This record gives sequence, structure tokens and C-alpha cells, in this order.
Amino acid sequence: MSAFTIPPPVAKKIERAMRTFLWGTKDGRNRTALVAWHKVCHSKQEGGLGIKVISVMNDALPCKWLWRFSNEPEALWRRFVEDNYGCDNNGWDAKQTKRPYGTGLWRGICNRMDKFRLGIMHKVGNGRRTRFWLDKWLGGEVLKDKFPNLYEVTRKQGSWVSELATSNIEGGTSWDLDFKRRFTDTEIHEATTLSSLLEGVILSDVEDIRSWRWETSGVFSVKSCYQGLAKNSGIIFPYAQNMETISTNQGLFLCLANSS
Repeated sequence: MSAFTIPPPVAKKIERAMRTFLWGTKDGRNRTALVAWHKVCHSKQEGGLGIKVISVMNDALPCKWLWRFSNEPEALWRRFVEDNYGCDNNGWDAKQTKRPYGTGLWRGICNRMDKFRLGIMHKVGNGRRTRFWLDKWLGGEVLKDKFPNLYEVTRKQGSWVSELATSNIEGGTSWDLDFKRRFTDTEIHEATTLSSLLEGVILSDVEDIRSWRWETSGVFSVKSCYQGLAKNSGIIFPYAQNMETISTNQGLFLCLANSS
């Protein structure tokens, strides 16, 4: 079931029913919510009740299949998808399909690719499977986002790390980023910062690898994906706050929610 996504209008109706059940009704009218819903949905350690935000879980579950596609190259289902829709040149990711029919399930999964990549970290070896500007490999941010002005003036926006790096006679690495014109003052500042980040980067003969940065083990889990996407979307609770005791029916609801 994790491959199927809930349509946003349906997800909103489900959450509306959850809120109504939690706070209850009186004389046919919904009671006033005592706590904002996004706070209720935080973990108990963060002061909430641990109820999942359906829209975030709707993104986290399909990401599991994108991780499996990356890490199960010999699986029959992976080979079927790759034969039908293709694979990215990095050898890890599926190509997003643009076919108008017969691809709704896989399109729905691939539509989460940008959210999936938020949790991906590259460790560069030979640099042949990591895009210099588009992948997260140097620091905690994609370089095109960290240096947007430089990204706009380079001719090699989609190049691999290996295509831009060459070993110099001093044993270090030289970088050919191929900019279109002279730098402005803002671009000079960005170029100086980028140059300092690239100091000490030396390519090797081993393959690039990817890991899941939201787990200490480096292996994907739906739980860590949900938590990472929730924080990235601004659903955070900065301090612990005890919730008031709730009614028996509401308690049953929370037990069912937390057992899933």
C-alpha cells in the first residue's frame, strides 16, 4: 500500500475527521480546538501526541520505493521499471515518466523525487555519479542553492564532478567550472567561498556512494524520512509542552494512531 498515494482532497477530509473526533462535538457542533493541529501531530518527546500528518506521510511512503530502486539493481521489479521508463545516468534514480497513460502509480512515486533527494548525501570517490551543482556532496546544501549566482553563469550546470576536476602537478585538484563572463561583486564573494570549500577535495578510483543523511546508519527508513520532511516543511515544535488529559474516546483514538 505504500506505493499508492492519497489524493490531497481526500487527505484533507481524513484529517478533518481526525480533528473532529479528537476534540469532539457538542449539540451537533464541533468543539473548539484547544491546541493547534500541527502541534498535536508532533512526537510525544516534542510535546505533541504523535499523530502523523497525512500529507507528510503521503510523501514519505513513496520515497521508500525510490530508495529501493537505488539499492536493488538486480530486483525483478526494478528491472521491469527500468526497462519501461529508463534510469538516470547516475545509475541510481529512475527517470520521471511523461507518458500520458498507464503510468499513474509510478508517476506518483517519482513526483516525490525532489523530496527524496533532500535526505540523500553523496560521498564522492571518482566523481562519475555525482553532479557538481545538483547533488548534495559538499557541505549540507546543494551547491546550486548555496551559490545561486554562480550557478546562473556557469555553462556546465548539469556536469558530473569528474568532468570539472583535474589533478594538478602539486597533487591537488583544479576545477574548470566554465563561467560565461566576468564576475560581479556578489559573484566574487560566492566564488571565494566556493573555492575554500573545494580546497582539499581529491578524487580517487573508488565509486561514488550515497547514504541517507537522516539516519545515523545511512540506511533509509520511513520514520526518519517523515521526520526529516516534517522539519523541512516547517512542522516543528521547539519546546516540550505537556498535553492536557483527554477523554476515553480520544485516548482510544490515540492508541489506534500510535499502533499503526
